[in-house]
Amino acid sequence: MVLYSLKVVLGVIIGLSLGLLNVRPMGILEVLLFIVIFFGVLVGVTLLFKCVFNVQEKLVALLLLNGTLGYFACILAFWALIINM
Repeated sequence: MVLYSLKVVLGVIIGLSLGLLNVRPMGILEVLLFIVIFFGVLVGVTLLFKCVFNVQEKLVALLLLNGTLGYFACILAFWALIINM
């Protein structure tokens, strides 16, 4: 539950930050770069969570479950909301 909440809150923060900074990817390379950055942040948070709480689950399971969809949905939703306001 903590990992899910952490991913969603982090997604909200990233989405709001990108929206307030008015960041708009213009080309396919910029979109791919953002996707790589988002996955990098996701891996970093998951590894930190795994080390701090000493979780015994596999890393792939932790990455693909527990709020990953909510993480990306929050980034895109808040990013689009702020840009379109």
